[in-house]
Amino acid sequence: YKEVFEQNCLMCHSPGYVFGQAKGKSGKDMWRTVVYQMINEFKAPISKENAEKIIEYLNENYTNRN
Repeated sequence: YKEVFEQNCLMCHSPGYVFGQAKGKSGKDMWRTVVYQMINEFKAPISKENAEKIIEYLNENYTNRN
């Protein structure tokens, strides 16, 4: 899923910016909100299938688990 994330998110955002979104926050719901905000509000051209892969990748690798 890393490749889907890189292809869809890093064209507009630096990795540091994306990963900084998780600071002090946690969970799949937070990532779902962020990804669908990019799609719905900012018109990111990401399919629902890829959105779910991105959410899963970010949740597994960049969620604050405190």
